[in-house]
Amino acid sequence: MSIWPYAIPGVLTLSETASAPRTQHIVAWVLVCILPVVIG
Repeated sequence: MSIWPYAIPGVLTLSETASAPRTQHIVAWVLVCILPVVIG
C-alpha cells in the first residue's frame, strides 16, 4: 500500500500554509529526506 494518496493532500496543505521562506525551506528539506524512504 502506498501512502501517496494520503500524503499528497497534506503536503499541498503544508505548502499553502507555509508562506514564510524559512518554513518552505524546512518543508522542502523534510520532503527530500522522506522521498528516498518512501520510494525506496
